[in-house]
Amino acid sequence: MSQDTEITHASLDALSADYNTTHHFRKLLVATGVLPERNENLARLELWSADALARLPQHQMKIIRPFAEWHIIRNARRRSTRGRYTTNAATSDRRDIRAAIDFLNWLDEKQLDLAAAGQEDLDIWLTTHATRRRSIGAFIRWAKARRLNSTMTLTAERTGLPTQFITETALNEQLKRCLNDDQLPLDVRIAGALIGLYALPVVRLVELTTDRFERTGDDAYLTIERNPVLLPPKLALLIEQQIARPTVHSMLRPPQDG
Repeated sequence: MSQDTEITHASLDALSADYNTTHHFRKLLVATGVLPERNENLARLELWSADALARLPQHQMKIIRPFAEWHIIRNARRRSTRGRYTTNAATSDRRDIRAAIDFLNWLDEKQLDLAAAGQEDLDIWLTTHATRRRSIGAFIRWAKARRLNSTMTLTAERTGLPTQFITETALNEQLKRCLNDDQLPLDVRIAGALIGLYALPVVRLVELTTDRFERTGDDAYLTIERNPVLLPPKLALLIEQQIARPTVHSMLRPPQDG
């Protein structure tokens, strides 16, 4: 800083230097009384949010700005005044804002606006963004409270251990039906067999792609959680049929034409 200007937190924030270097310099200035103390976690959230908002298209800005500034950041300021705004809290708040942006980007790709989005749209998004479930909750509740959307609801996650179990006999009957009943859709049979044999969660099924399947002589393998699993011959044959003649059966809203 060779310019003859007053040193303030804002002037340090405007520097393009490495953050760690600037942060160390800032701490020295605060320690010597040149600069007043401030909550760095809050300050970094505000700077990050301003940069993220500046990159948004106008129609998204109208939604994300009030959510970020009047909901997330305002609440962060309240916690900061009580000395309870931690690094983990700031990280969580950034995730909430980022999840909202990602969801609106996804709606744009589907040519939907927030008001027209339905519960099935949110459910579809969550199947491929399962780790964002907690983060998107803040935005969904905020949007509903402000009547930007009246149909989407984030159901509470189930906690605790399961209390109801299927009997081994019933499980075997279901597995036999998945492997042998030609009246069932092929993809449903494969999904049911994978769940019955390997307790594979449904959210993991949607992540499976054809490159996970491999045939080596008489043996066939499916890579699950980065581990190749030997498949029963009947299930391997069903998967090969699905790859050769891919079909999709869904009760969800069909994709809209552009």
